[in-house]
Amino acid sequence: MSARLRVLPLLLSGALLFGCGASDEDKVRDRVTGLYDAFADEDAKKVCESLTQEQREITAKGAGSGGSSEQSCEQVMSLGLGFLKDALKDAGNAEVTKVQVKGNRARATVKLKGNSPVVGLEKEDGEWLVSDFNLARL
Repeated sequence: MSARLRVLPLLLSGALLFGCGASDEDKVRDRVTGLYDAFADEDAKKVCESLTQEQREITAKGAGSGGSSEQSCEQVMSLGLGFLKDALKDAGNAEVTKVQVKGNRARATVKLKGNSPVVGLEKEDGEWLVSDFNLARL
């Protein structure tokens, strides 16, 4: 066997190790699993980093009482996670059971405590981010 032919399998296995073979479905699944882990860890920063820009803005505005003080996604999420900590303690046990990808949009069905919420995602700057979720369904 020539030296070239011996090197080819090493190059191919290296490419797979570094994620070249990760599908959009895998990336969506990883993003949603990371989101639920962040809920369980009460990690507001990680939750907000998992969201699209639009969803971060919606989250930040959601706590507005019409006053002049603006809060960031992280501040609002931190407050919300503090109130929901007991309800979210099992979020790390969530299992993504189904992923559907259509272009730059995806949906992931999650199994948690007998519920099956659906999380919406969008590809933003080449990265899958959460565009739609409902904390009440956790």
